[in-house]
Amino acid sequence: MVASTEASTLQQTEGANLFELAREMQKQTEACAPSAEPARRTDEEAPVYCPVTTTSRTRPFTVNDESIELRAYKLGKGKCSYNMVKLDFLHELTPQTKSLSVVEATETRAGAEDGPAGGIEESMLSYELTLNNKSKVLLNVYVVYSVPTEEVAEDGKPVYTWKLVKRGYCKRGCKGPILKAIQRFGKLGRRCSEIWSSTNYNTKQLQQAANSKDHRFLFISIDEACTHVAMGDKKTRFRLLFSVDDASTGERIGSAVSAPIRVLANNDAPNGTAYFNMPVP
Repeated sequence: MVASTEASTLQQTEGANLFELAREMQKQTEACAPSAEPARRTDEEAPVYCPVTTTSRTRPFTVNDESIELRAYKLGKGKCSYNMVKLDFLHELTPQTKSLSVVEATETRAGAEDGPAGGIEESMLSYELTLNNKSKVLLNVYVVYSVPTEEVAEDGKPVYTWKLVKRGYCKRGCKGPILKAIQRFGKLGRRCSEIWSSTNYNTKQLQQAANSKDHRFLFISIDEACTHVAMGDKKTRFRLLFSVDDASTGERIGSAVSAPIRVLANNDAPNGTAYFNMPVP
């Protein structure tokens, strides 16, 4: 009986020692194992630039537009706030000359094979515009950060490149295209005070445009908030970059950027959608 008890005690002791030895070996293995490298943030990757450059860092015919701030809204729950864009094509040297205006704007979509390279489709829209002189032009619209990079062209003149706003930069994990278009969606609602002060479009004209189905205007949603892709810069704002090409020859007619835009994240657009009166030289 005594021998049996001693044998049982010995087995329990050996079992406890083996358990402690296993725990110690596991701790040593974990300590020696290389720690998993954290996933690299997308915002650390090389920036993607818009394929179109401009010769000005501001809205056309504006010396400094940093004090101008248009307000747009990113809505949640699958909703979009569509902003109205009016384009006028002005003479570069004499902007007071009667301009060409858009009669009809039709969104076009590039195919998978002939689409733009670099995965920039999520940050752009394409349109075919019919002008009041019966000519047709191709319009590409890009969403870019408001501060460009200045370079010097071969002729010694400055040229500006613009960083595209990409979904990969979003810290909230938003998905889908950033720029979305709709042909018509109804009344525009109230306007922001900043929009009134930064345009020459009077109330009566806006109300008439909002209450009629007018295909001259572009209706564009910017479905990304500035704070989501700020990457540490609290002053982050966007711009829309417009590139115009001749529909028959493909020759570049001109390019320009809008005034700075601050896109706010909100489940409702308390001040209505934004209005962009955009001259293109």
